[in-house]
Amino acid sequence: MGDDSVRGGLLDKLADLPTQPGVYMMRDCEGNVIYVGKAKNLRNRLRSYLHPERLDAKVKALMGRACDVEYIVTANELEALILESNLIKEKRPHYNIELRDDKQYPYLKITNEPYPRLVIVRRFEKDGSRYFGPFVPTNAIRSTLRLIYKIFRIRSCNLKLPGPSSGVPCINYEMGRCLAPCIGKVSQEEYSAVISQVVLFLQGKNDELVDQLRSRMNEAARRLEFERAAVLRDQIAAIGKVRVKQKVTIPEYGDKDIIGVAIGGQAAAVVVFFLRGGLIVGRREFLFNRLLELSEHEVASAFIKQYYLSRPVPAPGEILVPAELLDQQLLCETLSAKNGRRVSISVPKRGPRRGLLAMAMENASVFLQAQLGAVATGSGRSMPVGALELGRRLSLQRRIERVDVFDNSILFGSWGVGVMIVWQDGGFKKGEYRRFKIKSDRAIDDVGMMREVLTRRYTRAQEEGARLPDVVLVDGGKAQVNVAREVLSGLGIDSAVVLGIAKARGRKDVPDDIVYLQGQPEPLGLASGSDALLFLKRLRDEAHRFAIAYHRKLRSGGTLRSALLSVPGIGPKRMKRLLREFGSLKALAQAPLQELLDAEAIDEATAKRLFDFLHFSQIVERGGRGRGGTCGDVQGQV
Repeated sequence: MGDDSVRGGLLDKLADLPTQPGVYMMRDCEGNVIYVGKAKNLRNRLRSYLHPERLDAKVKALMGRACDVEYIVTANELEALILESNLIKEKRPHYNIELRDDKQYPYLKITNEPYPRLVIVRRFEKDGSRYFGPFVPTNAIRSTLRLIYKIFRIRSCNLKLPGPSSGVPCINYEMGRCLAPCIGKVSQEEYSAVISQVVLFLQGKNDELVDQLRSRMNEAARRLEFERAAVLRDQIAAIGKVRVKQKVTIPEYGDKDIIGVAIGGQAAAVVVFFLRGGLIVGRREFLFNRLLELSEHEVASAFIKQYYLSRPVPAPGEILVPAELLDQQLLCETLSAKNGRRVSISVPKRGPRRGLLAMAMENASVFLQAQLGAVATGSGRSMPVGALELGRRLSLQRRIERVDVFDNSILFGSWGVGVMIVWQDGGFKKGEYRRFKIKSDRAIDDVGMMREVLTRRYTRAQEEGARLPDVVLVDGGKAQVNVAREVLSGLGIDSAVVLGIAKARGRKDVPDDIVYLQGQPEPLGLASGSDALLFLKRLRDEAHRFAIAYHRKLRSGGTLRSALLSVPGIGPKRMKRLLREFGSLKALAQAPLQELLDAEAIDEATAKRLFDFLHFSQIVERGGRGRGGTCGDVQGQV
């Protein structure tokens, strides 16, 4: 703990703790929640923290920062378990294992409506809907959705039913792909029966579904309803094809989740295999960082609490884990109560179930090694080690989960452009990349461009309530870092740390790349080859790649032709004469100075201006430095 006076105050507080079950929150001297735990007996549990000789490394580190404790009494230990999971998700304390998905996989949602729809979602809502998934790989969800529409003919529209109707069905009904509940072609009871079949299909219970459909087909044939029987026959055939495509089959029938855990250094990986109806239908991968001497059973327990208790997707009947959990019985009771049916957690010792667990453990080990080696090789999408090391070098009290990276450059000698790329939760979020065309007159001033791009980006981010970064990385030196900090402070964004990365031109006493930190006159001093520096270089290189792609897009879109018209002495008529004389825009751009001087379409002075313009634009595209000058240490490059 911080000092003896704080420790004494905490001792006095612990003397009056209740003996009921509940949840406790440890806070540091600044009031931040750094740990959340549950206890069957709050007094006994918290007093155990006051015996240093009995504490492991994690708890010693925790108590070295703890200054205060709060608690919430619950009716029983089960309520404490649920509350603990919710508080960890809300507070995101430093010393808890927090579940962070490496990817946000999609789910299928059956809406809670009189005539339900099937929609793709990535977020859960407590609206009575049913969720199925996740779907791995992500493109599997759309093929599954198309198959369901084809087999079961449920509606794909977003009409509010029942409601007013034109009496005319849509084209899907005419094509035999919808039951047309919008015009009353199917009753609500009949439609609900079809939805029940969809549920069986999504649960992987195809044998049960086929038995139901075959029974209905035989009944329809018996009543001489041959068209209806033919529809059911086609549905059975389509489901049969789906079953044939399943390649991994487990002899032991049942629904299970198999949890594999791998631990290395201060990181751990969890891989979950989903076994449904004896078939492995998918898997998910998770990465935990910032761990201190945790075991497999502690990681598995923390994962189960956060994954199954915080999602509306029900747990299967059995969860296989690599080691006995300390609170295993309580977790089983909690999951069973939440699902409305029995859920067991077990450690298989032999047979097919042990083989499944071994496969999950091996996959977790491979996934963890791939993540740990991603930075060093420069080939991975996730860079957790470098992010962890950078956070330690910056003395951050939180993990680095999002980095916004900015790169500006000059296009065609007079047009400024900028880009932003995003690294979040272990990978590049390409859907959040942004491009900027500089609007101000200071296009050749890299610092001015940086000011405009950052102002536009974060003004809009605040208006839209978008997620803000933990770190802002700019391509440049102290001047770019200073202007970035000025812009963010002006917008009231003080939570983000600003860094700049620049080439160390002419300096032999530092690595090839140097990093500047806001408020510090000297470079940060990251060692060449360190994980933190490799992490930042990988981010910078991705921003360069995105900027080059932007340049190529502008060129291919006719931007060069338009830009040439800005050269003094060249108008539309001279442009046509030049293109006629040189044959193409490419040939004109590659022409040496003497050929331009000899051209009949332009005079000598205009030829020199045109050559300078074209020569400069080629330098920029190759990644060289422009001639427009800069107010910072390093010219913005592409």
